[in-house]
Amino acid sequence: MVDIIQLNRQSVQATIDLVNTIKPDDLHRPTPCAGWTVRDLLEHQIVQNHGFAHAATGRPSDLAAWQPRPLGDDPRGEHTESAEAVLAAFAEDGVLERRFWLPEIRDGGPFPAELAIGFHFIDCVVHDWDLAKALGVAPNVPPALAEAALPLAAQVPDTPEARGEGSAFRPGLAIEDDAPALDRVVALLGRSPTWTPHPAEHPPGRHGGAASAPPCGGGGSVLRPDSTASRRATEISLALLRRQATPRRSSASPRSARMSADSFLNRYRGYSYHRTPLGNSRRTRLTPW
Repeated sequence: MVDIIQLNRQSVQATIDLVNTIKPDDLHRPTPCAGWTVRDLLEHQIVQNHGFAHAATGRPSDLAAWQPRPLGDDPRGEHTESAEAVLAAFAEDGVLERRFWLPEIRDGGPFPAELAIGFHFIDCVVHDWDLAKALGVAPNVPPALAEAALPLAAQVPDTPEARGEGSAFRPGLAIEDDAPALDRVVALLGRSPTWTPHPAEHPPGRHGGAASAPPCGGGGSVLRPDSTASRRATEISLALLRRQATPRRSSASPRSARMSADSFLNRYRGYSYHRTPLGNSRRTRLTPW
């Protein structure tokens, strides 16, 4: 059994801790997301946190509300405020019984709460890695959290329609079966675990001019969905998730507060992340396959 709310809380807290180390001079640094600087990535995470917090109320929102806004004078404070907002929203009693309206996803929903929170969870884990790489520090994702994210990453389809130009993820990269879980997560989503910034290849992002570069991650050999590495990653991670049963304090019933790993993945299948232009920014969109 897997408690997706607790997993998401851990991933958000890990990102808060990492963001709180960012200094003003770090905001211009390139990230593994093509054309995005640390500033762009923070703006994306802040608006996503607020957007998901609103979605947790069960009320619709306009797509314009998900448009990133320029950072103010206290980027770390802005991020913490947004993170605390989404954590509080997901912790409300009965949240798992609600349906989430997410205007960036397909027709906007509504989507089952567990599925929507799973989207936020995997996005947070991967962007923690993006930020850590940009800052030149070790990712702040505990191994157990990376193991929990692995089966979700393995379910994102590795097809031309879901990967490549204009999408958030590149084709999966080949990686050893016994590589660290987080390396396998990012490789499945097209990011090279050995990524390092190359300023010439990653010019300033939305606030510093146009950028033309591959989607997140950098190059590498393609890992097909039916490869041994991909199948093994899913098998191992499902076994680990089935053994997890982290209690979460709530007045909700055990049935409403939890769901099986298989059930979660069955709901997760059918959607993939895509980044599409909206004005001068790049956004994350989920579409069916």
